[in-house]
Amino acid sequence: MSDYQLFLASTTNGRKITVLVELLNIQSKVEIITIDLAKKQQKEDWFLKINPNGKIPALASKDSSNPFYLSESNAILQFLVSKYDTENKFSYPVNSNNYFKTLELSLFQVSALAPVQGKIFGVIRNLLHLSESDVNDLYTEIKRVYQVLEDILKSNNTGFLVGDKLTIAEVFVLPWIEKAAFSKIDLTQFPLLNDLLKRSLQVPEIAKGLAY
Repeated sequence: MSDYQLFLASTTNGRKITVLVELLNIQSKVEIITIDLAKKQQKEDWFLKINPNGKIPALASKDSSNPFYLSESNAILQFLVSKYDTENKFSYPVNSNNYFKTLELSLFQVSALAPVQGKIFGVIRNLLHLSESDVNDLYTEIKRVYQVLEDILKSNNTGFLVGDKLTIAEVFVLPWIEKAAFSKIDLTQFPLLNDLLKRSLQVPEIAKGLAY
């Protein structure tokens, strides 16, 4: 019997979770429930009890005697590795320098990458209508953000964003950079980031998680 329910949809934030579930091989530990965003299931009363913010992803424990709910994709990722990555295969020990570098990247992804590329998604899908100047500003900013990631890879010089192995640091950003072409971002301008994506897509668990 699974320990937790994961409420997801096929979005960049949803695919972060499915990638980690595959990497940790915890399909038996979590029950994935797909939320129909078009029908606004995430705004229904039952879901708002799980996440009052009305957004996916969200996590709920199956232990009725000790209810626990968690939202925000990167918080859920951190929770899952704390529960199921006890050998730190895809994370770093709490209080280590690389643990805090991972936290730093998590906050950067949420505050810098997601808002800008999310708006670009909206423009491309005709859900967000901006002036040509505003769209140009978005692309100037997203290229700056991608360059920051490129510079992190260059400085780290291991092929990875934090430390010397594939971790949730990559999981934070992979669903976003995997959508670079859709976002009309030329990833070849960022060769280290482009290489990271290509190598990551060769990992079967990552490819499967991103296909959700």
